[in-house]
Amino acid sequence: MRKRKNKQIYLALILVILIALIGIQQAGFFSQTITNANTINSANTTSTPKTNMNSGTQLEKQALDQNVKIHFIDVGQGDSIWIETGQENILVDAGNTGKGYVVADYLKQHNAITATYLIGTHEDADHIGGLDEVILSGIEYTTYLSPQQDCNTKACRDLDLLIIGKKQKIKRGELLHAKIPIYGLNPIEPLEFEEKNNNAIVLLVNIQDINVLLTSDCEKECEESIVNSGLLNQVQIYKVGHHGSKTSSSVKLLERIQAKVGIISVGANNSYGHPHETVVNRLIEYGLKIYRTDLDGNIVLNTDGKNYTIENN
Repeated sequence: MRKRKNKQIYLALILVILIALIGIQQAGFFSQTITNANTINSANTTSTPKTNMNSGTQLEKQALDQNVKIHFIDVGQGDSIWIETGQENILVDAGNTGKGYVVADYLKQHNAITATYLIGTHEDADHIGGLDEVILSGIEYTTYLSPQQDCNTKACRDLDLLIIGKKQKIKRGELLHAKIPIYGLNPIEPLEFEEKNNNAIVLLVNIQDINVLLTSDCEKECEESIVNSGLLNQVQIYKVGHHGSKTSSSVKLLERIQAKVGIISVGANNSYGHPHETVVNRLIEYGLKIYRTDLDGNIVLNTDGKNYTIENN
């Protein structure tokens, strides 16, 4: 009788251990992917481990079903960039108030009526002022990404009313859950700088052998932080920071990225004097071929991951 009782106790203990092990495995303790960077999911779910973007990390070379296009849309003095993979759309900024309808019309002309992500790189109106108009025009989206800065501008407050429940943040080292790898290089958490331009979202778009750096209004301090992080190496296409302002496109950044093309999103005869002559000369000195939305209109990068072309329309 005692032996039978002991056997029952042993079986019960084994059962408890098995249940505990199953629970631990489901919690992810036995996950074979141990990483520091997270995937930002477009369905507002909790971030899940995927890619470790430490210094020296080799970027993923994800197979392409078709060419990827990146459209630098002419919105005057502001930024708007549409990433088109053929399977999804990602919109980064939409220019100033009144320009969102221009962006929406451009998307609809190319049969793009949905987006996985809308990304507002920072709260300045010349970047996010048109995003509410994009939404109101009927462009459907899944997730809105921001650097989680305080919302101190009217453009930001207006937009906040429309994105309730869809807002997520992105920080350095995270990977968007997209058809092509898109890495966050800035900001860090907690926010590193008092100057809001330096806390703007900076993205590295990796299309096999072609890398595209989208820097928003990141200035020299932000550029230095990114370079020092060790996450940034050579890129082919550089979206010139802060519309060609002398506050950006530092020697340190240009030496690191060794870009071939610089694209400046800027308004004709703007009151800021963008792009500054010193920056244009520096870009030329470093061998970049320059395209400008004030001179070239909409600029479209088309790449198969090996080669690329740049056209304007």
